[in-house]
Amino acid sequence: MNLSPLRSKIRQWLIELRQWLIDNPSNPYSPASNIKDYDPLLVIRKMLSGVTTAQSGQDLLNALNCLKGSSKFSKYLLSMGGPQLVADVNIQLNKYMASCKKCIWSELVATAEQKQAIAKEEKAVAKEKKLVELRQILQNFDTSVSKQEILGQYQTLQDLCFATSIRQKSGLFHLGNTTATANELVRLLNLPTNSLLRQEICPDGEKVRLRDVRHYARFGAKSQSQGYFLSAEDRENERFFSHSKNEDQSQPMLMFDRYKVAQNQTSEICLEI
Repeated sequence: MNLSPLRSKIRQWLIELRQWLIDNPSNPYSPASNIKDYDPLLVIRKMLSGVTTAQSGQDLLNALNCLKGSSKFSKYLLSMGGPQLVADVNIQLNKYMASCKKCIWSELVATAEQKQAIAKEEKAVAKEKKLVELRQILQNFDTSVSKQEILGQYQTLQDLCFATSIRQKSGLFHLGNTTATANELVRLLNLPTNSLLRQEICPDGEKVRLRDVRHYARFGAKSQSQGYFLSAEDRENERFFSHSKNEDQSQPMLMFDRYKVAQNQTSEICLEI
């Protein structure tokens, strides 16, 4: 809710009320004239000052509270214009106070949304910082030059999971289904200092498993399997990243290039839709 129009309306009303009081001076013999140390014009002047400088709905409400429940001002108005004048002023006063409360609520909502936006931005910056730290660590890891190059240029956590999951060797002396970089990534993600990144893969706070890294690399979500044994989908992810299934076994990291091309094509299709 815009504060300026409401502030202007209240200010104009107070100016008109002040002018009415000036144009209709109190009868020196009326009871209102005998209210000790009470000057209604001074009260209006203070309210006008408060309204003019108000920066929030609460400031406006505080200024109007000078009249709300003021028996002296009501007694003065009653003497000047009778019950009808008192009723008219109170009706208008209550109307503006209700508008101030609506304004306060709008400001609270806006403030809450602003805080959420700031917190979201700070969280994104913190995650990006942690991602850069992982990039620096893994780029210097003992692996092939081609994988090191890719680990130095990936843009997202999903990219990182994909790159580290690609197996570059197979055969009798390389029977495992893991990679050293993927194992290191799992270790790093499970450190308390990397909780923001870990939550990207495991929102419920569980520890990241290698099967989660592979599944997140392909689908942007953790594996749904529980317990020690891998599910059929986990096995399929293993095969997907295996060296023996790679289209270019002599240059296995080209798999990452194909992944990025496919990812960009998907993005372009989504934009066209």
